[in-house]
Amino acid sequence: MDNIAPGRWDQLRETNTQEIEATDVLKLSLDEASVKVRTGDPIDDEADMNHPVWAGVIPVNQVFGPCIDAADNLPEQEPADFGSVFRGRWKG
Repeated sequence: MDNIAPGRWDQLRETNTQEIEATDVLKLSLDEASVKVRTGDPIDDEADMNHPVWAGVIPVNQVFGPCIDAADNLPEQEPADFGSVFRGRWKG
């Protein structure tokens, strides 16, 4: 935990054996990935509701950047600016 959020481990309640046994940490090199996403507050156990530690959501936003031309574009092709079009349509 402290590798991701320094100091956070000391704020959390003590873990129990079931939680430790149900937790694995993997380090993978990924070329592609998919993710299941949900919205809303964290779903905490009733016993954790009175623990004095922050709980919430940290938003992650994906944004459109400037276009990057392909290496094999023909010399007469003008640089694209579709990135600004997408940025104008879909705001995070």
